[in-house]
Amino acid sequence: MNRFLESISTGLKFGPLISEMIMSFPEGREYAGDAFLAESPWEVFWALSDVRRYTFLFYPFRKDASCLVLNDCFASVAGIICEKLGKVDFYADPENLDAAGKRLGSRKNIEFYPLSALDAGSEKYDYAFVNLEYNERFLHRYTAAAFNKLKDDGTAFFSLCKNQYQKLSDMLQDRQVQFRSYDLFGNGMILTEAVKDSSCLADEADFDWSGYRRRNGFRSSPLLHTKWIRNNDVPFFNEGFSDDQDYDVISSVKKVELDLLAELVSVCSRNGLKVYPVYGSLLGAVRNGGFIDGDDDIDVALMRPDYDRLMSLGDQFSGRYFLQTFENDDCFYGGYAKLRNTETTAVNPQDWWTSCCEGIGIDIFPIDRVHSSEKRERHKLRKIRFYQRMMYAYSYGYFREFRDMPLLKWKAYKYLGKIISRKDIISRLNKVIREGDSSGKLAIYTHYGNGSLKAVEYFDRDDFRESFHSSYDGIGIEIPSGWASILKSLYGEEYCNPPCFNEFKVRHGFYDTKTPYPVWKGRFGGLKHPSGIKEPVILFGDGSLFGPCLEYYGTRVNITHLVLLPGEEKECRNIMGIPVFSFEEFEAMNPGRESYRGIICSGDALLADAVLSEKGYPGLYVFWQDRNWMLLANQTAVWKCIKSLGRKLGKD
Repeated sequence: MNRFLESISTGLKFGPLISEMIMSFPEGREYAGDAFLAESPWEVFWALSDVRRYTFLFYPFRKDASCLVLNDCFASVAGIICEKLGKVDFYADPENLDAAGKRLGSRKNIEFYPLSALDAGSEKYDYAFVNLEYNERFLHRYTAAAFNKLKDDGTAFFSLCKNQYQKLSDMLQDRQVQFRSYDLFGNGMILTEAVKDSSCLADEADFDWSGYRRRNGFRSSPLLHTKWIRNNDVPFFNEGFSDDQDYDVISSVKKVELDLLAELVSVCSRNGLKVYPVYGSLLGAVRNGGFIDGDDDIDVALMRPDYDRLMSLGDQFSGRYFLQTFENDDCFYGGYAKLRNTETTAVNPQDWWTSCCEGIGIDIFPIDRVHSSEKRERHKLRKIRFYQRMMYAYSYGYFREFRDMPLLKWKAYKYLGKIISRKDIISRLNKVIREGDSSGKLAIYTHYGNGSLKAVEYFDRDDFRESFHSSYDGIGIEIPSGWASILKSLYGEEYCNPPCFNEFKVRHGFYDTKTPYPVWKGRFGGLKHPSGIKEPVILFGDGSLFGPCLEYYGTRVNITHLVLLPGEEKECRNIMGIPVFSFEEFEAMNPGRESYRGIICSGDALLADAVLSEKGYPGLYVFWQDRNWMLLANQTAVWKCIKSLGRKLGKD
C-alpha cells in the first residue's frame, strides 16, 4: 500500500521508466494503451493511462480561459486541460519538460517553461493546476505560487493524496480561501478546488458526470473499469482509506431503508410499541446520529410482547410495504421478520431461485427471556438450532449441501421435512425461543451463525429498563439507557473506532432501487436448468469468465458464440473450440434476437449490462461464476476472485 508513497519520497524511482516510455511514444500520442499498461507498475499506469483524463472531464471551465500548470509530472493531467481551455502555460523542472514536450507536442495551445522562469512573468491566469502527487515536499511553495499567479476571480486546483489534505486545508484556511474536494477515483487521491471569493466556485449544477455514469445512473470511478485494475491490487494512497466502491449504490439503498424505518416507527407509534435500534444501527444512532458510513442495513428489535403485537399488524403495511415472516412467505429468517419494499431488489444468493419477496428490507428482531439454568439454556439453544435447520431444509432443499451441513446431514434434515410439517416446525421454533425464566438476562436468539450455539446475543435486562428519545437520520427512535454497555458487549471497548477498509466486504443483498426483485431473479436464472435450454446460447462479456463458464457447462447447453463487449480487444480466435467475436463482428452478422438465449458472462456483470443495454441488448440473463460475488461491495474483490480462479484452472 505504501509503495507509491515511498517512491515519491525518494524521488519517484519509476520516473526514468515513465520518461523513457513517453520518449518512445509516436508523435501526437499522449497515452499508452490500456492493454499495454495492464501489467505495468502502478506509478507507470497512473502517469500514462487515459484514465487521468477523467480528472477534469466533469468540470465546467470558462471558455477561452488560460491556465497555469505547475510541475504536472510527465504531463499526466495537462492534456485534458489543453482540451478544455484555450491557453496553457506548463512550468516544470528540466527533466520533466522534455517528457511533457514530447507527450503534448501536437497540442497547439500549450507553451513549456522551466520552473526557474516562473517568477519572471507577470501574467495572471484564470485557472492554476498544481500536481502535488509527486511533489509533496513543495506543498507550500507551489500553493503560494499558484495563488500569486491567479486572477482575483480565478480558480486553483490541487491534486494530492488524502493524507496530505489536512496540510493543504490548513494552508487554504490561513489564506481565507474557499475550497471543496472531490474523490474522483475512490482510491485516496483527491482533487481540491479553491477560490479567493466563494462566489467564484463553479455551480455544481453545471458539472457533467456523464463520462462517469454506469449501472443505474450512479457515478463510478473510471479507474475500476480498466484492465490494470483487473490484474492488480487497488492503489491506495493513504492508510485511512475507507470508501467502498459501491458508495453511490448504497447511498440510494439507505434512502429506501430510512423510508422503511419511518413506516415501521409510524405503525409502532400508533399502536404503542417501542422500537429499539440494535447492533450497527445502535452504534450509528449514538455515534453518527444515523447510518454508519459504509453500512447498508438497519437492525431494530422489540421486546417479545411488542414484537408479537407487531406481527399481528401486518395489514397496516400496504402498497410497497410488506411485513415478511416465515409464516407468510417461503423464506427463512430463524424467527425474526423483515419489512420490505416490494418495488426494489435486494436478492440474496440463497434466495435467487425461490419465489419469496426479495425487496430491500430492514431486520426486526424479538428480544426474549433467558433460562437461569445453564443446562436448560444449552438445551434451548440446541433445540433452536435443530428447528432452524429444519426451516432451512424446507426453504432451500434444492441445494446439494447447505451452510455448515455437509451432504449426509443435510439429507437427513430434508428427509425429516417430509415427515414433520412446516407449520408444525414454525410453531415449535417460536415456542422454544419464547421460553425462559431469568429475571436479569435477555437475548436475541434468531441468528443462525452457521450452526454455532454462540450465535445468540445476550443483554442485561437493566440496560433496557429505561430509554430516551433520539433521532436516527431524522426519524424518532428509542435508545436503551444501557446503550454503552450493550455496544461494549457486542464490539468491545473500541466500539467507537471505525473498521479499516475491507476489500472483500459483503452486502446484505444484490441491490437495485429502481427494479422490482422478480425481474432480477428471472435474469439470474438464465442457466438454471441446462437440460431444458433448447435454443443456442451466446455469451456476452469481457472474456474473463468465458473459459470457466464453458468448462462448467460443457455440452449441457449449446453455446455457439462468445461475444466481447465494445472496446474489448480480441486476444484469441476461439476458446475451447467456440469462436470469439468482437461486438462489431457480431452485430454485422445480425442474428435475430429470438433465435438465441443471450447470457452476460462478465467479471463486472452490471457494467456489461449497462453497456449492452445502451447498445440495444437490454435485460439479458446473467451468469455468476460464484453466487456470492453478487454481495461483494467492491468490484476489485471480484477481479481477485477471478484471478484466483484462473490459477486454480492452471491459466495464470
